[in-house]
Amino acid sequence: MTTRYTFTALTNADPEFYPIIGPYLANRAVTKQLGDTPHDDPGKTWIIAHHRNTVAGFIVHFARKDGTVHAESCYVAPEHDDLRRKLVQAVIDAVDDGATITTVARKEYVHHYTDLGFIALPSRYKNFRKLRRPPTGQ
Repeated sequence: MTTRYTFTALTNADPEFYPIIGPYLANRAVTKQLGDTPHDDPGKTWIIAHHRNTVAGFIVHFARKDGTVHAESCYVAPEHDDLRRKLVQAVIDAVDDGATITTVARKEYVHHYTDLGFIALPSRYKNFRKLRRPPTGQ
């Protein structure tokens, strides 16, 4: 059975942002899964996946000064593990085709990115990999 998700894009300037995402900021279970604490910095867009009025997961993206888009903090509630690839695809869909997308992901999740056109790069991290998705057509 395929789970149906509703995707919503929010920034921290949206009035519904903190009621929805607030419980996940500095949450120990989220930090453990991500390997870092998610931050609500200005300029970030959060793509939030809902299932039955519950947050099933989220991913964050923002434009860097060099023109690349960086994706981070891809969190998925344990009971919605099928969602991770859909969240990565949601970032790809939200970003201009001419932009490079970069990310750092836990090694066990890298295949979700490489299956969607990301290239794993050399990394000095033990449990994480840097990834880059070239602009469409390159």
